[in-house]
Amino acid sequence: MGTLRKTCESGNYNTVILTFLSQFGPQIEPKVRFADGLCGEPITTCDLPSQIEYCQSQGIKVFLSVGSASSGSQLYNIPTAAYAKELGTYLWKNFLSGQDGPLGIVTLDGIEFFFQG
Repeated sequence: MGTLRKTCESGNYNTVILTFLSQFGPQIEPKVRFADGLCGEPITTCDLPSQIEYCQSQGIKVFLSVGSASSGSQLYNIPTAAYAKELGTYLWKNFLSGQDGPLGIVTLDGIEFFFQG
């Protein structure tokens, strides 16, 4: 199993997408679950922030995917415009602003939405 750093060292990518923020919604605590064992919990167990910074130093954009490829029961819901704004604020604060979030002060380059069903 590879790491994010090895993926970026391959020279095959100009963008990588971390998957997924797969659990969110009104009265549902947001949860990031990285695919393929990329990182355990807490995220610091694999030093994901330094791997993200490495990729970015190589000119590779790093995005977070919101949603899930799961075809089972959905663990996400955006029922109203007000909640969409709340989710946007959460994403900004925790992944794009440089404030201390799940990845420390590391900022991602963007967000990708992946909703199935």
